[in-house]
Amino acid sequence: MSGQDPPRLARGDALFLDFDGTLAEIGPDPDAITLPAGAAALLDGLAAALGGAVAVISGRGLADLAGRVPAGLWRIGAHGLE
Repeated sequence: MSGQDPPRLARGDALFLDFDGTLAEIGPDPDAITLPAGAAALLDGLAAALGGAVAVISGRGLADLAGRVPAGLWRIGAHGLE
């Protein structure tokens, strides 16, 4: 760790975030995994601040992500195939 603050995000920037192991914990039952409390609101706020430029990427399918990720975010499933 450098001890420096992370760069500030601004319109024109984008965030691409992985679901399992980054936004949500990895667990023994993949069907039971959900976003932590407050994460959906935080992601919605980031998307609003970045003009919608927030995407969640996963090895999961799009139908699976649809039930786990806020509706206003971009979703990329099957490692980019969906």
